[in-house]
Amino acid sequence: MVIDLTIARGLAYYNGKLFPKWRGNLLAGGLRGLGVYRLELKHGKVVAEEPLLTDLKARIRDVRVGPDGAVYVGSPETVAAKIARTITALGLTRFDMKYSNGTLPHDTMMKSIELYGTKVVPLVREQLD
Repeated sequence: MVIDLTIARGLAYYNGKLFPKWRGNLLAGGLRGLGVYRLELKHGKVVAEEPLLTDLKARIRDVRVGPDGAVYVGSPETVAAKIARTITALGLTRFDMKYSNGTLPHDTMMKSIELYGTKVVPLVREQLD
C-alpha cells in the first residue's frame, strides 16, 4: 500500500485514551477525498487506511487531538457553511464568535481567532450576499 502524504493535510499522531484502537495511528485530513483518514501503522509503515467522517462531505484541512484524546476536525469552509445556513434559517442579522480558553494552548487559540477573522467571516459574507 502506498499513501501519498503530499496530499494529506492536518496530519496528527493519535496517542489518546478515548479511542484505544487508534493509539499509534495517524489521522489525516485529505485533499484527494472528503473526510479524515485513519492510517494504521505497524513498525513505522502504513498497513491500513480507514475513511472517517465522509458524511461531512467536506475537505478537512485541520486535524487535532485534544488532551483528553478527543479528535477535532474542520475547515474554514465547513464552519462558514454552517454559520451561513444558521443565519439564513433563523433570519439573523449578525453573528459573532465566542470561545473559551479552557485547555487550548495559547498559540492554538490565537490561530483559531485568526482563521475566524481572515477566512470564516469573509466566506460567510460571500455566501450571504
